[in-house]
Amino acid sequence: MRIFRINLNSQLFASILFFFLFSFISCVNLSRLHLNAQSIFSFSEIGESILCGDARMSALGYVEIPGTFSSNLCGSIAFLKKTGIDFTYSGVRLEMMDEEGKNIMHYYCIPYIKAATTLPLDLAVGFNIKKVMDFNANFVTSPDSVNGISIQKRFLKKGQLSLGSIEIAKTLGNTAGLGFSFNVLFGSSDELWITNFLDTLYIDTKDSLNSYYFGYSYSLGIVFDFHPINFVFGYSFPLSCEKETRSLSYFRKDTTEIEDELIFPSLYSCGFNLSVREDLNFLITLRYRSWSNFKYNGTKKEGFLDVLSYSVGLEYSGIKGYKKRGFPLRFGYFSKPWYFKNSYNERIVDNGVTIGTSIPVLKKAGFLDLAFVAGRRKTRELEERFYSFHIGFNFYERW
Repeated sequence: MRIFRINLNSQLFASILFFFLFSFISCVNLSRLHLNAQSIFSFSEIGESILCGDARMSALGYVEIPGTFSSNLCGSIAFLKKTGIDFTYSGVRLEMMDEEGKNIMHYYCIPYIKAATTLPLDLAVGFNIKKVMDFNANFVTSPDSVNGISIQKRFLKKGQLSLGSIEIAKTLGNTAGLGFSFNVLFGSSDELWITNFLDTLYIDTKDSLNSYYFGYSYSLGIVFDFHPINFVFGYSFPLSCEKETRSLSYFRKDTTEIEDELIFPSLYSCGFNLSVREDLNFLITLRYRSWSNFKYNGTKKEGFLDVLSYSVGLEYSGIKGYKKRGFPLRFGYFSKPWYFKNSYNERIVDNGVTIGTSIPVLKKAGFLDLAFVAGRRKTRELEERFYSFHIGFNFYERW
């Protein structure tokens, strides 16, 4: 049974609408890449905020910050006093090391934009757009010989998935906020297989595969502010996504179109903040996604694993800066397993540390958030290290 069905024209119209808002967000620079290895670097899993958030979250290990504009979970914008605007610019360096040597890739993008404002009747409305997955793969096989003819094959893949959300939230008394959001997933990926005929007059062959994604889901969230303790709980319903693939064959000289349905599993999230003192906060966030329930055309994908990730953060704001305004120091740690294993049946886990601060740039509530992230994933066949720097400008009320 198909949960969501949409024709290609409607799909393209909606994708173009969101792409207009998001077209400047992604930029990938392969400034130095030895083509002897393959890597697919994911900024985050579908709809999951870890490795995808504003610069403040990034400095705190990607925790959710209950009751603040920085939280990705529904309900937090209900505590907004006026208007909030936030955008983050990120630069990422990815180092891949295997037996063949070292490969380096660089990414530059604006992965996160968010805005919200208050309404009458204790309501708030907002939107955010964020990159949730980045596809990049690039490798060349060793030269081979077929019927005495030397050939070499090359594979290229690029693309991204983005998630746009519109949320409405309301305060419940003075201690709780409830939120609901409508989420739209959109994006595309391009794959190219090239066969190079070496030292012959044969023409190189090219086969391509272009995929387009469009889907939607809903999310709920509730925040409790029992100072000095804050909680936030979020739930994202399964996301139904249409995938249309166009395959161009060099030999057949034709194009094949295939439509598939993907069901991404639900996501459970909870965040906790304890104000140990007025100038010291301890935060922790847990996220659980049942990837074993991922479905492709109604069939569960074998080998996918459920994922429980966690983040911890510490923020100290006792240092005073410009005009005695707080000059916070932030530290964090995160651990996020991947939802599949490698060819050696090993679990892949991202681990990393974060650090950051905020610099006052306006007289009242304007800040320039800075964050630095260093992480690693290591298995028997490949080790990857990633370093990122995030710069975020925000104008909103702090808690």
